[in-house]
Amino acid sequence: MGEETGDEPGGGRRDPVVSTGGDAAPGQGETGEGGGAAPGAGTPSTGDGETGSGDGAGGDGGAVVLPGRCAMWAGGLEPSPGPFEEVTLEPVDEGSQDASFAGFRRSLLEALARRDVEALEAAVAPDIRTGFGEDGGLESFRRQWGLDRDPENSLIWEILTDILNLGGIMTGGSDGPRVFTAPYVYALYSGPLDAFGHAVVTGAGVNIRAEPSTEARILDQASHLVVRVIRSERELPTVELSGRTYCWVQVQLPSGEIGYVADRFLWSPAGWRAMFQEGDDGWRMTLLVSGD
Repeated sequence: MGEETGDEPGGGRRDPVVSTGGDAAPGQGETGEGGGAAPGAGTPSTGDGETGSGDGAGGDGGAVVLPGRCAMWAGGLEPSPGPFEEVTLEPVDEGSQDASFAGFRRSLLEALARRDVEALEAAVAPDIRTGFGEDGGLESFRRQWGLDRDPENSLIWEILTDILNLGGIMTGGSDGPRVFTAPYVYALYSGPLDAFGHAVVTGAGVNIRAEPSTEARILDQASHLVVRVIRSERELPTVELSGRTYCWVQVQLPSGEIGYVADRFLWSPAGWRAMFQEGDDGWRMTLLVSGD
């Protein structure tokens, strides 16, 4: 989408989807060495985007602690003793080919950028699934994302923006409702590599660094590659890029080499995902969950 090759945030070229601004200039590094925030991203959340741990479920009416973007990397695996199978996952966005959904997504991205609670809730189905138990519905959604307490600092603005900007696939139609599932990383990922221990590099030419720093030596560049996420017992180092905070994630390439990538261009197949369904009154988000 016009983002140069380079490091993590802003560093690799991001092919998927809707570019509503914030592209990095060619030749600037992944961590946004002059690079931009995710296309369409709103104002930053506080801290590193992670408010704690949790499974994204609704809860019992009290404060619900949700995992942010950095929490996608809380698990991970031990390093592989040697090379492993090389798998790539090219970005797909079938939503851009559908005029009605494209218009809905554009309006929703604009609402997210404004942090407009009313417009966001209007795009949410009354019976939205917010977890894997029986909890759900609009009230659960409000509690889950803190929209009833501190909407300005909710994680929803950035998480949902990132999901929408990564693109996805369209299913259904003719005999049933059409459904858009995003991001493509979740919608299209399948073996042979474990979804909970691996992640997809979502850009092209993304720098893999020897250390968690934009000044560190570049070991390699990755394009849409599935990498092994290495388990860390320590808090992940972060980097500020164009008003947003991203995490440095230690990953292993299929060659066996280990390095770091900022998660501006990294997404877990088991991370946050959403589904949108078309009904008589237009498109609505029917699911927003993380984990399994």
